[in-house]
Amino acid sequence: MLDIFKVILAKQAKRDLSKLPSHIVRKLMGWVDEVENTGLSEVKKIPGYHDEPLKGNRAEQ
Repeated sequence: MLDIFKVILAKQAKRDLSKLPSHIVRKLMGWVDEVENTGLSEVKKIPGYHDEPLKGNRAEQ
């Protein structure tokens, strides 16, 4: 299986980061560093980085 080692942020995402609290940006950049160093499949094994999909009817949210 091919693993992902590169994260590309869109221009809009980069602009949106400037509006977020710094602790959230640090967490995101930490995740990006982990993915680029160890790969996405390994990062998903870390608790908190692999969320399960939400269940139920969520069309109105």
